[in-house]
Amino acid sequence: IEVSLSGENHTITLYHQPGQLQAHASAVVFLPGLMANVDQYESYATALASQGFVVAVHDWYSFITSDVELARNAKLISDWLVETQGINRSRIGIAGHSMGAKDAILAAGQYGGFASIVAIDPFQN
Repeated sequence: IEVSLSGENHTITLYHQPGQLQAHASAVVFLPGLMANVDQYESYATALASQGFVVAVHDWYSFITSDVELARNAKLISDWLVETQGINRSRIGIAGHSMGAKDAILAAGQYGGFASIVAIDPFQN
């Protein structure tokens, strides 16, 4: 899905149960590791979706993507979930793996508005 907010376009993969995209659903914005294919996280996303979560997985990004940029993308995806999918802002968490984990923490600290944070093997540099 192409997400367009604030004049920027981002590609995400959206997971949810059929017919379950509802305002009362909980959601997760997931940031993959640096240069990791989205398919690597399909098992996480489908497991969460099977429990009623809406999961928005950020698409692949390269080494030229900065931490600040990825954290901002997470905030934009969260805003998109609220504005277009009707998700309650207080029910959105953020998670990530490696660089995505570090930037999930950065997004939560910088922008707030995430109900929970999960950092899987945060990347150190």
